Amino acid sequence: MKNVSYGFIRINTKDVEISVMGQTNPEEKINLGENYSIENICGFIKSFAEKNQTKIGALAIIGSDLDEKLAEHLWLDLDIVPNFVSIEDFEKFGKEKIIQKVKANFKEDHSNEIKTSSSKVNVHDFLISLDKIKKSASEKHIRLLDKLSEKFKEKKIKVGFFNSTISGGGVALMRHSLIRLCKLLNLDIGWYVVSRNEEVFKITKQKIHNVLHGLYHDEFKLTSEDIERYDRWTDKNVEMFEGLFKNLDVFVIDDPQPSGLVKHIKKINPNAKIIYRSHTQLDTKLIDEEGVVQHDTWNFVYSNLKDIDLFASHPIKHFVPKNVNKEKVLFMPPTTDSLDGLNKEIDDNASSYYFELFNWMLEETGQKPLDPLEEYFIQVARFDPAKGICDLIEAYRLFFEKIKKTNINSVPSLVIVGNGAYDDPEGLIIYNQILDKLMEEKYSLIKSYVRIAMVPFRDQLLNVLVRRSFVSLQLSHREGYEVKVTEALMKGKPVIAYDSGGLPLQIKDNINGFVVADFDTNKVSEHMLKLYQDAELHKKMSEDAINHYDRDISTIKNLINWLYLTTRISEDKNFKGKFKDINELIEEDYLDMDIQVK
Repeated sequence: MKNVSYGFIRINTKDVEISVMGQTNPEEKINLGENYSIENICGFIKSFAEKNQTKIGALAIIGSDLDEKLAEHLWLDLDIVPNFVSIEDFEKFGKEKIIQKVKANFKEDHSNEIKTSSSKVNVHDFLISLDKIKKSASEKHIRLLDKLSEKFKEKKIKVGFFNSTISGGGVALMRHSLIRLCKLLNLDIGWYVVSRNEEVFKITKQKIHNVLHGLYHDEFKLTSEDIERYDRWTDKNVEMFEGLFKNLDVFVIDDPQPSGLVKHIKKINPNAKIIYRSHTQLDTKLIDEEGVVQHDTWNFVYSNLKDIDLFASHPIKHFVPKNVNKEKVLFMPPTTDSLDGLNKEIDDNASSYYFELFNWMLEETGQKPLDPLEEYFIQVARFDPAKGICDLIEAYRLFFEKIKKTNINSVPSLVIVGNGAYDDPEGLIIYNQILDKLMEEKYSLIKSYVRIAMVPFRDQLLNVLVRRSFVSLQLSHREGYEVKVTEALMKGKPVIAYDSGGLPLQIKDNINGFVVADFDTNKVSEHMLKLYQDAELHKKMSEDAINHYDRDISTIKNLINWLYLTTRISEDKNFKGKFKDINELIEEDYLDMDIQVK
């Protein structure tokens, strides 16, 4: 496997110099002439990496009038994270220290080292230019973004997003791309994380998140000791954030974990506006039924939310419990970013590196590596009891039985992959349970065809694995939206998913995938076989996957939604969600611009 190196590229009027530090420390300088271009600089970097059999993780860019354009190409074309370093700093610190500073942004496994200062997440400053991002949006969305950004800055609004993890899961992914865009637009919007506490996170995951999903019952009832521990932890976070609470105008609280902050925010800053963002599927049939644990658990969470101004839910009406004031409710989908590590195109050199890395991880856990030419089904999801991973293994077993009865000789594998989250202490437990499940006699014939891996937070690794896959599956029993479905469709992968939560909103049944009733593993296996047997069907569904996915879930549209909500809630104390979709609300206010947001 290729080593990963970090270094710098220095550009002046006469030549280009590159130097990297990894298992080897090669350097090279080339004269590209005075009329050098980004294309020939990138070509030089690419050939340098190939010649030295290295995957360049990040480069400092020094002394170039092409800084932003070159940085964008490094990220999009060569999968290299750019860092800007002034000529003065380069001369002051020297080559080795500059390279060490670049490398310090990454962990030992070469995943990004996400840092915080005063609990504010330091999102990497620059990957893509604003012009490039705008090219992915419609003209009307660009006009609306510009109008709302200008209004936001005129009013000098300060906004803070608060959640419980800086990586792992869709919320953190959305926040990274959102904050990068905010920085490009010079918007006063920050992202903050509550303090890490394993004992509290065990309570919020098992006794709140899972219970509200409808997965666990009476044995996971919140105790008075649980509530006391949660409240003590909340109080410590309030102490940490007190200065911030005084200065921000609008607060966005993501999910139940930080919900205890709400009453303290209002006490410290009575004029503050608070939006609660619910990202999960809430089992309202149970929540609304008195006498069950879900009802009591939700009442505890909602007791912390009495002072919110808006309740932003996933776009499914039955996700909203009946005791929530419907006038405060609005519906808004999650988003993904076509230019981030999860979704951007990956060049062959980087793709082969990530595939080799995945095989190394498999071998480290005693599993058979994947052949580069091997076809496989894939499910990407956290190791969570709601993700239907046991159903997935059973569906594959049934598929395996069916394909063995045909005249097809080759059998595609099954890849089950995901990463954990800082606020989810269950991940490793579920991962080990799945490995044990596969060891059952029932699965003896398929276990060598199944690969299961908990991977580090390296978005490009998941990107490559999905891009190389044959079909993507998502058999979650409970799911707020799971934008991984749309991300697979974007890559031309037909998706087989359960009719659960927000999953069917993303798939056009029998066009770009199949929607199957929950627990019907036999039907899932039939669709798997159908797609594997019928090359024409697979080709058509792959094309339809690219042509028929929801393009209204981009980062630009996400920021439009938040700018709209934060400005409206700041200027109008009577502003309500009215139990409407965010698009309806925006259209009502911006018909004069002829903005069509759907």
